[in-house]
Amino acid sequence: MADEEVKHAEWFSELKGKVELNEGHRLIREMSGDLVSKFVGEQSFSLKDVDFSAIKGTRELIEVFIEFERDTVLFYEMLESFIIDEETGEKLNRIVDEEKAHISKLQELLSDPGI
Repeated sequence: MADEEVKHAEWFSELKGKVELNEGHRLIREMSGDLVSKFVGEQSFSLKDVDFSAIKGTRELIEVFIEFERDTVLFYEMLESFIIDEETGEKLNRIVDEEKAHISKLQELLSDPGI
């Protein structure tokens, strides 16, 4: 999962400079393209705001990671509506599928009674 996350971050960083926005989208009409580009450009998907010292065990840590993955999926699904380039959209869909697989793997870990 960690290797996939690194690849996702690299792809997302490359995407910042190439995002082609769908100008016909209702949200785009309401927001300037600059605002959307800034939002996409500043999204870091970082766990830096998590207070790991307050986490009381492996189960709670896994739950934090599951929530992070869910937030990432939601963001990517929102981002998809702004992308009109087919190749970029397909890559984003593959990443969403990988993120969902991460959630499933983490949920499997939670089913272990020893956790």
